[in-house]
Amino acid sequence: MQAALEPYKNVTAEMESLRIALDMKGDEVRRLRTENNRLATENEELPRSRETITKLERKVENLDAIINIKSDYEKYVKSRVKTGGWGGGGSGQ
Repeated sequence: MQAALEPYKNVTAEMESLRIALDMKGDEVRRLRTENNRLATENEELPRSRETITKLERKVENLDAIINIKSDYEKYVKSRVKTGGWGGGGSGQ
């Protein structure tokens, strides 16, 4: 009888080992699902973020153009003041 039961002697330990392995796999699955959900959310937000970046890049380009125009105008005004090129000059008053 002992010989017949010998193969089943470690069944409890094997079951506990398998239960631990199953718990570890369950934890891994939960962690991967959480990570997958986070990545899916980021993926959904990506197009909006890209659109915002594009709009802000255009705005920066426009502001740079405005700065350049104002800078050029300032140089023009300074050169006119320096050379007295505004006409009139106040000599007729």
